[in-house]
Amino acid sequence: MHRLSRTRNCLTRLRNLLHIPGHPSITAAAKSLDIPPTTLRRQLRSIEAVLGATVIAHTNPLSIVPSGAAFFDEARQLIALLDNRANRRRSGSVSEAGDPQAF
Repeated sequence: MHRLSRTRNCLTRLRNLLHIPGHPSITAAAKSLDIPPTTLRRQLRSIEAVLGATVIAHTNPLSIVPSGAAFFDEARQLIALLDNRANRRRSGSVSEAGDPQAF
């Protein structure tokens, strides 16, 4: 994920990618995200290009291909970790100064 993490809006793109499975089409997934379908398609192609593999099967509903399952699991874990950290910081239970693990 090194190259992916250096691209602009990588967390937004990961969140959008995680939202795709289960929708009947990219258009439907994009509509539920309130973004243009072309944007979501471009984001998906970009992530797949970086990974060098297809991660979404264009079935109805859209699904994760077996070879993309590990990537999706890692992306979910990363987003959950970042959301947890942000929520803890907002609630005041984590401070940057005293936390060597602060982002």
